[in-house]
Amino acid sequence: MAYFFPRAVLSALFLTTVSFSALQAQNTVKGRVTDSQGEPIPGANITLRQKSLVRATQSDMDGYYQLRDIPSGNASVEASHVVYQPEKRFLTVSGIETENFELKENVVLMDEVVISATRAGEEDPFAQTVVSSEELQRNNYGQNIPFLLGGTPSLVFTSDDGTGYGYSYMRIRGSDATRVNVTINDVPLNDAESQSVFWVNLPNIAASADDIQIQRGAGTSTNGAAAFGGSVNIRTSLPSDKAGADLSYNVGSFGAQKFSAAFTSGLLNDHYELSGRFSRAYSDGYIDRASSDMSSYFLSGGYYDNRTTIKVLGFGGKQTTYQAWNGVDAETMKTNRRFNSCGAIYDENWEKIIGYYDDETDNYWQDHLQAIVNRRMGDFEAGMTLHYTFGRGYYECYKQDADMARYKIGPITVGDQTIETCDLINRKWLYNHFYGATARLTYDRKKITATLSGAYNRYEGDHYGEVIWAQYTPDAPKDQHYYDNHTDKNDGNIFLKAEYRPVEGLSIYADLQYRNVTLKMRGVEDEDVPVNITRDYSFFNPKAGVSYRISAVHRVYASYARASKEPTRADFTDSPVAPRPEYLDDFELGYGFTSSRFDASANVYYMNYLDQLVPTGELNDGSYAIQMNVDKSYRLGIELQAEYRPVKWFTWSLNATFSDNVIKGLELADGTRKDTKISYSPGIVFNNLLTFRPLEAMTVAFSSRYVGEQYMSNNNIPESKLDGYFVSDLAILYDVPKSRYLPAFTVRGQLNNVFNAMYISNGAIYGTDAYYFPQAGTNFMLGVDIRF
Repeated sequence: MAYFFPRAVLSALFLTTVSFSALQAQNTVKGRVTDSQGEPIPGANITLRQKSLVRATQSDMDGYYQLRDIPSGNASVEASHVVYQPEKRFLTVSGIETENFELKENVVLMDEVVISATRAGEEDPFAQTVVSSEELQRNNYGQNIPFLLGGTPSLVFTSDDGTGYGYSYMRIRGSDATRVNVTINDVPLNDAESQSVFWVNLPNIAASADDIQIQRGAGTSTNGAAAFGGSVNIRTSLPSDKAGADLSYNVGSFGAQKFSAAFTSGLLNDHYELSGRFSRAYSDGYIDRASSDMSSYFLSGGYYDNRTTIKVLGFGGKQTTYQAWNGVDAETMKTNRRFNSCGAIYDENWEKIIGYYDDETDNYWQDHLQAIVNRRMGDFEAGMTLHYTFGRGYYECYKQDADMARYKIGPITVGDQTIETCDLINRKWLYNHFYGATARLTYDRKKITATLSGAYNRYEGDHYGEVIWAQYTPDAPKDQHYYDNHTDKNDGNIFLKAEYRPVEGLSIYADLQYRNVTLKMRGVEDEDVPVNITRDYSFFNPKAGVSYRISAVHRVYASYARASKEPTRADFTDSPVAPRPEYLDDFELGYGFTSSRFDASANVYYMNYLDQLVPTGELNDGSYAIQMNVDKSYRLGIELQAEYRPVKWFTWSLNATFSDNVIKGLELADGTRKDTKISYSPGIVFNNLLTFRPLEAMTVAFSSRYVGEQYMSNNNIPESKLDGYFVSDLAILYDVPKSRYLPAFTVRGQLNNVFNAMYISNGAIYGTDAYYFPQAGTNFMLGVDIRF
C-alpha cells in the first residue's frame, strides 16, 4: 500500500499543530490540592473554563497542578475528586495565578473504581476513545451499540436488517466481534463458546451506560476473550444524588419505534440509591420481513459511603427477530436488494416462491446479575464482583424435502411406499449458564499505582435440536432431540499491572497476565456428527509501555502488548482440520496535542500475528463465520484524529485510519503462494463530524463516513470484492429547559443516509457465489426525551 497520503496528512497535522502552539497565550494557573488535614490529593481533576475555552488536568502525586498557555481574562477553576466534594473558584487570569484547594471528604464514594482494574488510564500508552453517556443518548434511537459507536476511529459497523435494530456487528481494525473483548463493569459479555457479542440480546443497554471506553489493539489486561482488535468496556450508570425520572419515545422509517422509561430515587439517607429502566423497541427492518421485537430492563440498588460501595444490578433482554442472515445473491441484487430468502417456501420444482413461513425467527432471553463490593483502605482499594448470566433461546426454521433420518423421525412406510423426505419445522436450542467472580487490589501512593487482579468464570451450555412439526407426522414426539451436546468451559486469569512515575510527566507501564482456559465438548452435533473435544490452554501475556507528557499540550507514548486466544466453538465444529490457538504481538507509537481550540493525535500500530484465525467468507447455518488458521499475517496502520473549535458555536471533528492488512504467503487453490489482503479489512476508514450550535439550546450535526473497498475472501478474487462506500447523516437536537409549567425535554431528529447511497457493508461468499447485506437508503428518526 502506498503511504504518500498518510504522510501528507501527518505533515499537514504537524504544521497545523505548530502554528496553533504559537498562538497560545503565556499565562499560567497553578496550585495544590489537599484534604482537610493538609495531605496532598493526587489525581484530582482540575477544570478551567473561560468563555469557549475548557482546559483540564490532574494533580500529581504531591497534589500539585499546572495549566499553561491560558488567555488573559475572567475564568473559573474547579477541583473535583471521586472521594471529595468539588470546589469552584473565580479569578482573573493575568500572568502566573496560584489557586490552592482544600477539599472536604464526600459522603458518597462514586463507584468509578468498579472497573479500574481493566480500563486504560488517560496517561496509559494505548490508543483509546471514551464515549460519554451524553453522546450515546444524543444518537440513541433504539439501534444497537455498534451503530452508536460508529464514529470512533477504525470501527466499521453493519447489520443484517439494514437499519441496526436487528443483529448488528462491528469490526475494529478489521477484527470481528470474536476478537473484540467486551465487558460490563469488568464482567465478560462475550459468549464463552462463540466468543462473539450479540447486542440484540441487550437492546438499549446504552441507556444504562455512564460511558464506554474503546481500546484499540491488544490494550490492557482484561477478563474473558482476548482482545485481538480492541476492547469495549461499558460502565453502567453511576449513582445520582437527586431523584428523577426520564421518558423517551422514538419513531422512524421502516416501522421503527422505541419507548424507554427510567427512574432514580436519588440518595436516600445520604447512602442508598435505587434506579431502574424498562425499554421496548420494534422495527420492520429495511430487508423484507427482517423485523425485530426487543425489550430490556435494568435495575440497580446500592449503598455508598466515603469508603465503601455495595451494588447489586440485574439487567437483561428478550428479542424475537425474523431471520435475515442469508444475504442477497448477486443476481437478485440487480432487481430487489431488499429480498430475504429466509422462510421462503418453494413449489415442488424449487423454481417459484409460493409463500413464506411466518415464524422463521430467532428467539432469545438473557438475564444478568452482578453483585459488586468496593472498599477503600488508606492507600489501598479492594473490590470484588460476583456475576451470573442465564441465557436460553432457539431459532426456528421451515425445512422442505428434509431428510427424515437426519431428524430422527423416519423413514416411514405408508402402504407399500417408503417416505424418506418431508417438510418439517425444527428448532435449534441453546440453554446456558455463565457465572464467576472477579477481584482486585489496587495500591496508589505518590509515584506508584499497582493493581493485582484476577477472575474465574465458568460456562455450561447445552445445544440441542427438536422437530415441532412434520408433514407426515404432525404430532412430533415431545422432548425428542435429533442432536444433543454439552459444553463446559473454565476461564481463569490473574494479572499484575503497575504504573511508575519517576518524574513529572513520565509514566512507565508494565502488565503481566497469566490465563488458563479448559474446554470440554461432548455429544452429537447436527447431521449426527460426534463432538468429543477436550482442550487445555495456558497463555502468558506481557505488556509494557511508556508515556511522556512533554508539556501541557504535547504527549508521546509507545507500547508493546502480547495477546493469545483460543479457537471458538465454530472453529472446532466447522473446520476440516483441528484449529490452533492464535497469537498477537502489538506495537503502538502515538503522539497527542491538546490546546484550547485544537486537539490532534496520531497513532501508528503494527500487529503481527501467528496462526491468526481469519474468516474465509463463508457462514455456517447459524450465521457464524467459518475461519481458518494462516501462519503469518499482520496489520500495519496509522490512526489520525483532530478536533478544531474556532468559535463557541462550531466544532469540526474527524478521524481517519489508513492500514495494510496482509496474509503472508497464503497458499492458493493452484498450489502457489501469494501475499493477500485479509478478508473484511478495508484499507481506509474515515469519519467527519461538523457540529453547529446556532442557538444555546440547539445543536445541528452533519456526519460523514467513508469505508474503503474490502474483500470477503482471503484469495481476493474479484467476486469477493465489496466496493467502498460514503454515507452522510444529519441530526438536529433542541433542548428545552425546565419551566414552571413543563419539565425539561429534548426534541431530536435524524436523517440517515442523506444522499441515498445504495451501499453494501457486509457479505459472504461460497466459491464464487457472493451474497450481500445491503443497508437502508435515506431514512429518518424522530424522538423526544422528557426529564422529570
